[in-house]
Amino acid sequence: MPLASVLHRIDRKYAWSFFGVVLATAFGLIGLVVGLYPILHEKKARLSVEITSEANVLDVRQPLKDLAILFRHQDIQEANLNLKVITVRVENAGEVDILQSHYDRDDVWGIHVHSGKLIEVRLVTSNSDYVGKNLSPQLIPSDLIGLRKIIFERGKFFVLELLVLHSKEKSPGRGWCCASIGQSHSGSDRASMVVLV
Repeated sequence: MPLASVLHRIDRKYAWSFFGVVLATAFGLIGLVVGLYPILHEKKARLSVEITSEANVLDVRQPLKDLAILFRHQDIQEANLNLKVITVRVENAGEVDILQSHYDRDDVWGIHVHSGKLIEVRLVTSNSDYVGKNLSPQLIPSDLIGLRKIIFERGKFFVLELLVLHSKEKSPGRGWCCASIGQSHSGSDRASMVVLV
């Protein structure tokens, strides 16, 4: 049986004009949603911050009365202090590149350590030559690492290694929060900083 006669028989038996309207409406709505989504969806930047490792520089499990551990002419064991190396990975995991205009001009962009004193910071690696050359992490006061306000492309990351002197009772890095890109302390639509507590 030829295809034309089958279609002709189906057309006489069912109300295809009704089904045609339903199908056209459904495909029209799907097309409208697909067409308007890129216009209405706001792409956002998102920083992903991960503490990948923490390690004590010295691990003295049993204090000895005749043992002195000096760091910068201070006995850190007697002062109940510890030296810790914290490795932090920061990635632009958002949908857009973070441009220099996205940073708040008046705020420092970087990492702030609440419960410790930063001794040293170094850039370990990055998957971007540009980030590796231009990030320039610097200790500002003893609890803040300032980072240059670079163009941070989506999918790019960098890894920092922090040397922190802290009290044995309160270790930095156990809990942390991040003021995300897109919201600064002043509430403006700008990049802010990562905070380690």
